[in-house]
Amino acid sequence: MSLRRTLEENVFGPFDLNEVLDEYITHKRQAPVDLHRLEVVRNGRASGLDESEASISKTHGKVRYFGTLYIEDLNWISPKGRSLIHDDMQRRGLNLTLESIYGPDRPGGGLTVKIGITLSAVHGKSGSKYIGLTYLTDTKIPGEMLLFSLTTGMSTRRLRIVSLSPTCWIKSQDYIAAYRFWRFVLDICTGISKPTPENFLNAYIDHQTKAGMRVCKGTVVEMMLKHAAWLAEAAKRHVNVQSWKDFARTGILDIDEELDAEMDEREITSHLLRPTPSTLATRSISPKRKRLRSIGSQSSLEYVSNDQPLDYESDRESSPERSPSPPLTDPYVAARIPSAFRYTPRVPDNFHWWCDVEGCHYNVDLLNLTRDDLTMLDGETAAKLRLQDWSLSDLWVRLAFKEMVEEHRVEHLKSWGLRCLKGPSGVCRSRPPPSRGPSLMIFNL
Repeated sequence: MSLRRTLEENVFGPFDLNEVLDEYITHKRQAPVDLHRLEVVRNGRASGLDESEASISKTHGKVRYFGTLYIEDLNWISPKGRSLIHDDMQRRGLNLTLESIYGPDRPGGGLTVKIGITLSAVHGKSGSKYIGLTYLTDTKIPGEMLLFSLTTGMSTRRLRIVSLSPTCWIKSQDYIAAYRFWRFVLDICTGISKPTPENFLNAYIDHQTKAGMRVCKGTVVEMMLKHAAWLAEAAKRHVNVQSWKDFARTGILDIDEELDAEMDEREITSHLLRPTPSTLATRSISPKRKRLRSIGSQSSLEYVSNDQPLDYESDRESSPERSPSPPLTDPYVAARIPSAFRYTPRVPDNFHWWCDVEGCHYNVDLLNLTRDDLTMLDGETAAKLRLQDWSLSDLWVRLAFKEMVEEHRVEHLKSWGLRCLKGPSGVCRSRPPPSRGPSLMIFNL
């Protein structure tokens, strides 16, 4: 076998990813490096992505990733990585240098350097502070599976997963299927100028990429009709794409704690399929259903004009003949509230949330909580978060995150002249602007 053929099949390592890749990959190169044959080892046994979704697991720090990096440019390798590869070459009897074998000046062009890497979440001066996976959700590379790691130096590295090992592929079917379905729903619900049955049918057929798995058009039409009948069981509805994404990520529906154990199959379906605004005014909604908030859906903001007297529960009890004033939009108050404040805060994929207000540098890092962050929570919740023995599927984690974020948002509201009163819903009163009286805003906290 020729030396070139030997080097093409040779894989150096394995080495730690953070020791091999240069900082150039993190700060200057836009496209991620290719990683082949990803393997996942969990508690010493071969695992898959079904058990390693981007969330903190009960065995945090015991999940390791293995794979083979394909390096096309020697500048991507750090000085320490070059030293490790050189020592490996010497042990294998290759008395050569990286430049003489893989350099671009070599006759016939340079070869691709194949380096085996390991990656695990550790706490210390070196290693990765956090490791996560995204599939079909990245905004810059939406059609790929990416593995990203946040180093202890707060640098983010991204790797494009080209292939999975056979064992990892077998144990990743649920993960892949969930995100493929979410992406399919997203593509179907967006980018269609005329949402006719023919548009949906053609979009579905276009997504059948494997010719050997194609089905006839009549079968697709039948499946579409059954799916449409399910979606429109009682009234016209539209798909809440964000809820499907959250369901794919955590495996559960993010609902209020008081309803978590009470929801039946019909209520779960109603959570994933929100009624269109045209049906809200005509349908009767039970008090329990009114309390159901879909994560990602617009939170309720109601503006009350200062021209009408305030309507309190105690007043209604003492004066039954008095009818509540109709809510009116107050443009002045609405203009002072950022659009992000109208939505329920959601945990980012990297667990690091930054304030939406321009110029504000406040942030909440769930993997590195500060003393100020924890002062907003009760002692038991703060202690459990510090242990990092939790998952996004735990309702109390999402509620704690929501409390920390909304506590900070209240501070912004106060700084803008909105006085917030504690209660079932936060009530914020603004200072009167020029030539206007005071305005009142009901803010859903």
